[in-house]
Amino acid sequence: RAQPEKLLERGTSHYNAGDSTKAQQAFVQLSTDQTAPPHLRAQAYQGLAALAQRRGDPVEAAAQVEQAVATCDDMSCDASLRATFYEARGVLKRGAGDMEGAVDAFTQCASLDADRACDAALARLFHHNGLIQDAPPRYLRAVAAASSSMSCRGEGCVLRVPLLNDAAIALEATGNTQAAVALLREAVQLDPLNEQSVGNLALYLRDLGEVAESLKWGRRGVDIAPQSSAMLHNVALLEQWVRNKSGAVALWRQARGVKLRGFP
Repeated sequence: RAQPEKLLERGTSHYNAGDSTKAQQAFVQLSTDQTAPPHLRAQAYQGLAALAQRRGDPVEAAAQVEQAVATCDDMSCDASLRATFYEARGVLKRGAGDMEGAVDAFTQCASLDADRACDAALARLFHHNGLIQDAPPRYLRAVAAASSSMSCRGEGCVLRVPLLNDAAIALEATGNTQAAVALLREAVQLDPLNEQSVGNLALYLRDLGEVAESLKWGRRGVDIAPQSSAMLHNVALLEQWVRNKSGAVALWRQARGVKLRGFP
């Protein structure tokens, strides 16, 4: 009889190797072993949920995640493990269009483990569902979390530069342009060729009255994205603002040519 730890290791190994049949066998055997520690049985349910998602069965995946949540309480599992199950619940609820359920699950996840990607998920849920005023605090927690990374594979992490860009948009939209600029400065340091970071930094600096620096970043944006009519138009306005009429006209002509060629 295989030990529970070995069954979990076996199921995970088969899952990663793409052998769903053997992974299923190992996870089922572990999940039904009532003598196995709850934290291992719960992880087996999570493995079964991942297999269900792989074969395109979100209903079964959700059922298995609920089993994991029910198996793993605060006496038998540590907070970081429980957070992974609530995160999985949130992902499935979001995919099913249940925003209230997703918000509740991600909120519980974030309260258990601030370093997972649940604050980022909450921020983006608020941001893109008409509740942008609730997004900035969650974005700031997400930016501070260990899950925010320059390279990211799988669940439980979030790419840092896109997160900084989204957070800056939410902060600026809710009246905190200074904080937005601070995040964008970090973003352009991490990724100097990021069109969104550079373009928004130019716009927000302009709004703060920092016209010279705004123009510097705007011109860099044109170098990065010469086929972006929006970038060209915005920088043309900046050139006009500093009385560089010929530069503004040249950019507007360039923007018109870009649109005629079918670029956005």
